[in-house]
Amino acid sequence: MQLLPFHQFGENKYNMLGRDYEFSHTKALHPEDLQDFQKVFVDAGINSFF
Repeated sequence: MQLLPFHQFGENKYNMLGRDYEFSHTKALHPEDLQDFQKVFVDAGINSFF
């Protein structure tokens, strides 16, 4: 399973369409932030990478 970090790339598109971006206050993740999440999957026997 591939883990992908959350990003804010779509926020500008929502603004251009005049729509509310529900995740505007959500912090973007970096690949190194995924290490803790990867450990949860590996400990459950699920191979994962990012």
